[in-house]
Amino acid sequence: MSTIEFKLIELINLFDYLVFNEKFVAHEKLLMLHKRCLENIKGKKESEIIEDDFAPLLNATRIFFEAIPNDKKLAEYLIKKMQEFYEKQKEIIASNENHA
Repeated sequence: MSTIEFKLIELINLFDYLVFNEKFVAHEKLLMLHKRCLENIKGKKESEIIEDDFAPLLNATRIFFEAIPNDKKLAEYLIKKMQEFYEKQKEIIASNENHA
């Protein structure tokens, strides 16, 4: 399992917990989008991942900030984990573009 895949699974688990506790439609959509992204990258080497693999997440940040969780600590933790995922995503895309 690649690092990016691990980070994505971590986010999926957090959104799954959020859906269970708060039951917002927006959180369900975020969970679905992250799962779709996981389907795109699952089993791929990081060198095989392309920018289009992350396409389902284009609006994820906007959706998240339109429905911030009631639990502020969870919200802060999710933001931190989303940022870590985004940074790793940028790193992979840049690395793969340099090798193309």
